[in-house]
Amino acid sequence: MQTPAQKSAAAARAKEIGESRAEELVAQRENDRKNRDQVPMQLAHLMEELAPRPPDDAIVFGEALTSSPDITRHRVPHTPGQ
Repeated sequence: MQTPAQKSAAAARAKEIGESRAEELVAQRENDRKNRDQVPMQLAHLMEELAPRPPDDAIVFGEALTSSPDITRHRVPHTPGQ
């Protein structure tokens, strides 16, 4: 139901949001690397090591909202409801 101009504007916004999110993710991962040797071990360090190991359909469960950003930063969900 959008006009061509509205579709174009929406696509431009989506692209801008995606690029911004990608830049933010890079910055967050860089910050994780700076803090990776802290004691006690930070969850981000654990997830950085754990994320590439299990198969793509493996489920990683976080116990609280405080851990979700670290989990999803290193094990990015790609499937709805994941």
